[in-house]
Amino acid sequence: MNVLKRRDLGLIVFDLDGGILDSEPMHEIARRKMFRKYSVLSTEGLPCPVGLATGEFWRLIKKQCPDLPDEEALVKEHYSLAEEIVYENHLKASEGLLNLLEKARENGIRIGLASSSTRSFVDAVLNYLSLYDKFDFTIAVDEVKNKKPDPEPYLRILERAGISAKDTFAVEDSESGICSAKAAGIYCFGYKNPTSGEQNLKNADKIISRLYELDVYVENGWF
Repeated sequence: MNVLKRRDLGLIVFDLDGGILDSEPMHEIARRKMFRKYSVLSTEGLPCPVGLATGEFWRLIKKQCPDLPDEEALVKEHYSLAEEIVYENHLKASEGLLNLLEKARENGIRIGLASSSTRSFVDAVLNYLSLYDKFDFTIAVDEVKNKKPDPEPYLRILERAGISAKDTFAVEDSESGICSAKAAGIYCFGYKNPTSGEQNLKNADKIISRLYELDVYVENGWF
């Protein structure tokens, strides 16, 4: 892990699933409902879905189960189910997030979101949580050519914000997200979210267990 060096903080970029919302269990419920519907009886050898774009996950499943509907239809069905489950379970924003966003706003720090979920799901979740106006810049998986772990999602956020990578930090709960942020030159906190399962966070610059741990950097305006 790298040692923190003082840098002015101008931008914080979050992931959606497992970052601003503990939604990974809801995605797992959606996947299992679809497995039952389409008689995918064995999950042995299937890819770990956390940090993997949903389209990529279902593409890999389709390779093993060619009788499934096409990838686009599977992704659409998955997100439709996931939205329903989020609403039904009255999911709330990750603990400590709202306070962190307020502190950032007070200190003139802008907020971004680089998600591996679709634009429709991103907008639905942000509206559901009443957070849409809290984020200055958002990028969804269907708005980039190259998905995480490629740096493109983060590079697009930096371009929109007009802020240097050295004045930015990211918060990611998965290996692919951390690799994406780091490849863009961004300091990355690995968020050890228990709902995201056993993720490899070793490439993060610093590992945190709670979002509250970021308050000090936001209050000081540097990291």
